[in-house]
Amino acid sequence: MKHALSSQASLDAMHYLMLAQQISAERSQELRLRQQDRQAQSPPDPNTMWLKAFFHGWR
Repeated sequence: MKHALSSQASLDAMHYLMLAQQISAERSQELRLRQQDRQAQSPPDPNTMWLKAFFHGWR
């Protein structure tokens, strides 16, 4: 019984590790895309600037 529990726990740990890796990969891709967007729109619009700051504060 102990063996079954420990193997299940290790499976859960592996599952969470995979999820964490997937999430961090998506985050880094999202950040890369945002940096590209910033470089593309060189003149920053003041209206969108405060909106971005507002949404950034929510996270």
